[in-house]
Amino acid sequence: MTQLPIAIQIDDIDSLDTSSDTSLVIAAELCKRRIPVFLYTPHNLTYSVEQNAILAAGQFYDVAQKQHQIIATPQSEQMVINIAQDLSSLFIRQNPPFDMQYISNLYKLRCVEQSLRIHNSPSALLLYPEKMLPIYLKCNHPKTIITSNVNNIIEFINQYHTILIKPLYGYGGQGIIKLSRDQYKSVAAMKQDITQHLHAYKQHNSNHNNTAHHQDVIVQQFVNNVEEKGDWRIIVVNGKILTYFNRIPKNGSFLANMAQGASVVANTLEYKVQKMCQNIAMQLKNIGIFFAGIDVINDFVIEINVTSPTGLAQANALYNKSFEIEVVNALLD
Repeated sequence: MTQLPIAIQIDDIDSLDTSSDTSLVIAAELCKRRIPVFLYTPHNLTYSVEQNAILAAGQFYDVAQKQHQIIATPQSEQMVINIAQDLSSLFIRQNPPFDMQYISNLYKLRCVEQSLRIHNSPSALLLYPEKMLPIYLKCNHPKTIITSNVNNIIEFINQYHTILIKPLYGYGGQGIIKLSRDQYKSVAAMKQDITQHLHAYKQHNSNHNNTAHHQDVIVQQFVNNVEEKGDWRIIVVNGKILTYFNRIPKNGSFLANMAQGASVVANTLEYKVQKMCQNIAMQLKNIGIFFAGIDVINDFVIEINVTSPTGLAQANALYNKSFEIEVVNALLD
């Protein structure tokens, strides 16, 4: 029996890091097993009311690891498929921003969620934004508020002294700022600075969503030793821990995101944190999250990446393994 294709909803190939992109690493393993791989970008997903079908315009690709690069070669002309009829499963792997276009695509995919295996579940992605997921799952997390109210942020910084402000729907460490009560000579100066930051977030968000009138942010108490000890990325697949590694910020930075220049180190994760993350992995599976990256500082869960978590290539290099084999095994299970 011929294997039906697996599709990956992915950003434009030309925008991806072909040395380490997790989506391409997984696609290469699928191709190695002679499973047809269909790639399409989010703007090529259409709901046809007339056909009562979700259609994706894209191409079949051969994806292969060659030395230190992943090469994706088209194997067909641009074509349109009916995703519910023509696929065995679909992997949603586009990067944020988690804007209205992202949300619209999830609404489209929900229409076929009962007839097609989709990872991660579009319903779960709609219900559980990744920076709020630790709160929903009642994880141990730093003191946190989610707000667009300047006075609430001032009250929070007065209470906890040093804080981080993050865009609620951002990714890769973009737009995160660290503020300390001691850097301001007056409440008025603090209010002016925070207001400017919120305005900047609103302007950035408006570039992606013209209907935005305000921008909520997530505000958290700063965890003091992150500059020296970094954080942990724990990759989980289908309810189990797959691998993990320590991410150390570059000199002078508090950001442990690889996209912000952090280095990755093979260290031993404390048993209590492993146990905590295994419990989270099972909870994620139960709500329809197949593949996720849990970010932990000390024993605080900072966020749970569910849109397009990364790190497979880095983990492979650290441990001389091919973790994508286990991801594909779970995909095909």
